[in-house]
Amino acid sequence: MKFEVVTALYDINRENIGDGRSINQYLSWFKKTLKLNCPMTIFVEDKFLDFVVKERVSNETNIIVEDLSKCPFFKWSDYSKKTINSSLYKEKMSDTSRVECVNHLYNIIQYSKFGWIKRAKEFNKFNSDYYFWMDAGLSRFFYDVNLDNPWPNKEKVLKDKILLQGQKNIHSYLPSKTIDEYIWDNNSVIAGGLFGTPKELVDFLFDKVNFYFESTMVKNKCINNEQFMFAILFKEFPEIFDVKLFDENRPLPLFKNLSY
Repeated sequence: MKFEVVTALYDINRENIGDGRSINQYLSWFKKTLKLNCPMTIFVEDKFLDFVVKERVSNETNIIVEDLSKCPFFKWSDYSKKTINSSLYKEKMSDTSRVECVNHLYNIIQYSKFGWIKRAKEFNKFNSDYYFWMDAGLSRFFYDVNLDNPWPNKEKVLKDKILLQGQKNIHSYLPSKTIDEYIWDNNSVIAGGLFGTPKELVDFLFDKVNFYFESTMVKNKCINNEQFMFAILFKEFPEIFDVKLFDENRPLPLFKNLSY
């Protein structure tokens, strides 16, 4: 089974409109992420091209330079901006201080993940069987993994399942919520920074994300990040997911768990 990691980095001024994380902090994390020993497709804006070329030394690399306006979910930019500034949203969303509730472009990046994976599959640069999304800054959760080794360990991936990482309370928490209730929640029981999907489910995942975004969030004049969309999909289609549960004392261990 051939694996491919898809990632992206865009500057949305998160430091000043969001949670204070600077682009320089992300570049320091991205530098380590780019050291992965696996094929990678990387979407970046032009100002990061030289950085990626310098730091990504592997030949198994596909770099796509595009403006933010070309991101797969950018068509929802105006909707995202209007929604997070609405009085209804501010009243109903449980915690409006989160980055997705103050920076409308953050939501565009998060939902574009599904489109970027779909495009990587269409490029078929590496003849991959399985695609992983990995946030540019995920290296802060690499822990002590030896990056000289190939990643992931193919023996730890179910080839026909979408692989996620979730909180231990997922099976008790989700059934207690209707979808229309959950979209106003801020309890991310599933993480979105790292997930995997077999190529056969890439289009299914992309189509369902778009369908449920319109039929749940747009319908209710809401927007919430992609982690909540994964929870909705897991609630609706549990049979296609392999969810690894994580302990909050050591958050997001999936990368390490999939390593040699």
